[in-house]
Amino acid sequence: MFDAGFLPEGEIFLEAGIEHQAMALALPIPWETQSDVPRPTVRQEAAPEAAESAELKHHDGEGDMISGLITLLETATRHVRIYSQELDHTIFDRSDVIDALSAFVRSGPPARLQVLIHSSSSIVSRGHQLLSLARRLDSKIEIRTVPGELATDQHTTAIIDEQGYLLQPDHREYQAQGNVFDPVVANRLLERFDYLWDRSQTDPELRVLRL
Repeated sequence: MFDAGFLPEGEIFLEAGIEHQAMALALPIPWETQSDVPRPTVRQEAAPEAAESAELKHHDGEGDMISGLITLLETATRHVRIYSQELDHTIFDRSDVIDALSAFVRSGPPARLQVLIHSSSSIVSRGHQLLSLARRLDSKIEIRTVPGELATDQHTTAIIDEQGYLLQPDHREYQAQGNVFDPVVANRLLERFDYLWDRSQTDPELRVLRL
């Protein structure tokens, strides 16, 4: 039995007369690293209280996921990135989540919210609260649509300040995991997000009927 998710790799070998075992840790990321995207630098920037309370948390069910998302958003200071196919109304079209996002983007000049989606049709037709917020604060919030050939990821994720994350591997199932301070996993998620962001564009549907 090995701790923290590490598994043995290869044969046991001797070094300086002591048996050694190589270990590998598989990160919970459901994709391969893009070959044309440079690996981001992991930055160890967290308030002491965030680092001290950091631990991997599992969220089961809508309520638990929402609670975990709000807790994560409340720790953000500079940057929030959200990837969600159609900004799931159950999770993101809620007053408590919108309030947390609004408080973040209004917190100061560095605050920025980036959102990636697959389709804007249901967001526009149902009057999503995050879309309304983005129209009011378009200098702080940007929503882009992933081009069809790249819109294949089934996960939903929120990444904050390159150090915390919430990952829902399958957007159809309300099960997720997250950590307010895990720069390694957060930056792996960020690598994929930035790859898609750079290849996405603003959907004209999202800019009509400005408030």
